Amino acid sequence: MGCSSSKDTVPKDMRGSLVWHNRPDVFKDVYEIEATLGEGSMGAVHRVIKRSTGRKYACKSIVLNRISRSMREELLNEIDILTRLDHPSIIRPLETFVEKRQIRLIMEICTGGDLYERRYTEARVIPIMKKVCHAIAYCHSRNVVHRDLKFENIMFESHSPDSEVKLIDFGLSNAFVKGEKMRRAVGTPYTMAPEVYSSHGYSEKADLWGIGVIAFMLLSGELPFDGSDEAEIQAKARKGQLNFDTPRWRRVSDDGKAFIEHCLVVNPMLRWTAQDALHSSWLKTVPDALLSADDAPSIVEAISRFGTYSSFKKAALMVAAHQADSLEIDNLRRAFMAIDTGACLAHLGLPARLLCHSHLRSLPPPPRFRSRKQPTRARSRWRSSTRS
Repeated sequence: MGCSSSKDTVPKDMRGSLVWHNRPDVFKDVYEIEATLGEGSMGAVHRVIKRSTGRKYACKSIVLNRISRSMREELLNEIDILTRLDHPSIIRPLETFVEKRQIRLIMEICTGGDLYERRYTEARVIPIMKKVCHAIAYCHSRNVVHRDLKFENIMFESHSPDSEVKLIDFGLSNAFVKGEKMRRAVGTPYTMAPEVYSSHGYSEKADLWGIGVIAFMLLSGELPFDGSDEAEIQAKARKGQLNFDTPRWRRVSDDGKAFIEHCLVVNPMLRWTAQDALHSSWLKTVPDALLSADDAPSIVEAISRFGTYSSFKKAALMVAAHQADSLEIDNLRRAFMAIDTGACLAHLGLPARLLCHSHLRSLPPPPRFRSRKQPTRARSRWRSSTRS
């Protein structure tokens, strides 16, 4: 689907303002802490209830005197990046409370755990990878690179076998300029592209290496480049030799193996883009979401009508749509995926939640959250001290 520019799109700073920075004394008036989902040295994650609606969210609390200046910058970077993004497969921030001793970030709650929580067949892997590729293609169209794609950063929305997935943790993400290399070496060793370690810099294609590693692990239960330490993992990744000779790979299609091979190309110039991955024959074995005959006219009408609104009215509608619960908008999610071409909706300035606002409906709160596992050595995040 082609797309053309609109002269009266919502200003970028209007999207960012949807995450409110509140006075430190109002958090307890707005939210009630229901349970602790996890605790660490830097803070905690709680399940909270919004008093005015009864809806449940996740609250990420960071105690400021427990983190370094660089970690504080990472947190603020995550908030800044997330306010620029609006996609069904990307976690959504709602409010930020800046207090004297801590920062609280209110976000959608994902109750189904991360990718480590389930067993997979190839038939179940394909739709997951398709959603991840859609999300990354969207990020790249907005000039955002994630830089830390891994199992722990892809969460299931619920415990349902057909649960949607959400990309989380944008702390190491970065706004990039097309054609310019990034040089700060950040990420998690087992999913870091070889060029990230080099002095020559890297592009957004580093995310495609992470996608290839995730697909390899989902299909085989093994790391493509394993090692006893970071240096050994790095050395194997630079060679890029993949082993499809184990018994588990006999059950995987040739298209699935080809997908991985195109993502795990050592030379980033020859590696696929996110759009290339989306158009692969492997991901095309799962059809795109289809609009029903009843939905299609209203969605097209909503898009056309949105383009005629004033900036003020667009902003008002965005505020209303921003408050919608992710589980309330399954119909909208299907519509978005059916018409999404990567950069099209971003180019038009259309927020993903706005197109079918008339279809929003009330649903019960999500089920109980399952605690995340503590990261092992192989999963730990790493960053170098070198910066460009």
